[in-house]
Amino acid sequence: FPSHDISGPMLPTTLTSELDAVNMMLSIAGEAPVNSIIGTGLGDVAVAVQCLTEASRMVQEKGWTFNTDYEYELVPDATTKQIVLPTNVLRCEFTDKFTYDVTVRGQVVYDRYNKTYEFPSVTSIKATIVWFMPFEMMPQAARQAIAIKASRIFQRRVFGDSSMNGYTQEEEYQAFSSLQDQDCDVGDYNIFSYANYDTARILERY
Repeated sequence: FPSHDISGPMLPTTLTSELDAVNMMLSIAGEAPVNSIIGTGLGDVAVAVQCLTEASRMVQEKGWTFNTDYEYELVPDATTKQIVLPTNVLRCEFTDKFTYDVTVRGQVVYDRYNKTYEFPSVTSIKATIVWFMPFEMMPQAARQAIAIKASRIFQRRVFGDSSMNGYTQEEEYQAFSSLQDQDCDVGDYNIFSYANYDTARILERY
């Protein structure tokens, strides 16, 4: 077997962090990396953090195995009888569709049939929940896809052209494709799975 020289400087072996992603964007602007994204006083750092948050929200909203719960029980508050979703819920799709005619208004579940926000006689309502996860709680494929997407948003805002001085659209597609491949492997989806929204809607009709 070939030997490997490990006497030289060791390369980082950790996953992409939020700081790494911000420094990726700063390198596009020709700026030196920072040691923290808090209290730097640099305008480009604030723009980079904002771009990262926006990209993360857009990518995660699609719903992946790492940020989706199925048959999640939403329980009415004991006092108000209302069901208020947590602030980090990106999407809520109810699965008890034959029992309840409900939707979400703001962060509160609304009973469309009874025209009320209160559920005095309901124990719980099941739903598919897509969560907005912190950057460090996502798998590497998601971090990379989000970082590249954020970098392209940053490029447009700083330079006015997403094709200059940084990542290309093809690189963004490749990163997103890698995320999809990983998600399919982990999720083990099939056409009869409730993880497949489009198929589940058709099957529910029958």
